Amino acid sequence: MKSFYLIFSILVLAALSSCKKDTDDGETPTDELFISFTIDGVQKKYVSNSSTSNNTNGGSSGNSAYTGAGFFDFEKDIYISLDLEKDSIVGADLEALIGQKIQICDICPVSMGMRYDIDGDDYSTSASNNPYPANYFKINSVTFYRLNNTLGQNAKEYFVTGEFTTKLNYSTTVKNVTNGQFRLIFQEVTD
Repeated sequence: MKSFYLIFSILVLAALSSCKKDTDDGETPTDELFISFTIDGVQKKYVSNSSTSNNTNGGSSGNSAYTGAGFFDFEKDIYISLDLEKDSIVGADLEALIGQKIQICDICPVSMGMRYDIDGDDYSTSASNNPYPANYFKINSVTFYRLNNTLGQNAKEYFVTGEFTTKLNYSTTVKNVTNGQFRLIFQEVTD
């Protein structure tokens, strides 16, 4: 009987140690989405998870497609977008941008931007205030997340991580944004 308890105890310990969730490696939990940055010296961080992120979308118009994501509710309104001079954006397009600094531009083949509501004022990136390469967005990783069916349309979604340094402007007011990082869900855009 003692050997039964000994074997049972060893099996339980083996099972517990093999199921241990390792969170000491500094990785972001798989469902956490965020946008963090310093704006005019003040640190901001907006966090959600994939099941409550309510602002992932994409679309196309003419010869241009966009995809992006952010957070929108009564407390926050922030959005990061990617624009490509193509009629669609697929996973391979996102992956091809990994490691590249992407400029903030009005009429470029590839551009990224940001919109951020501050006290009811809609601040956004503009090419005129964001000289490249000092101000940029950069995609660091792209990981397939899921196939999402919305209104009968299937769209692949990807976790996209990145970094940015930019200026946001509203009318004549310009705010410096540094140390920006994000982990969001971007959606494929196809016809």
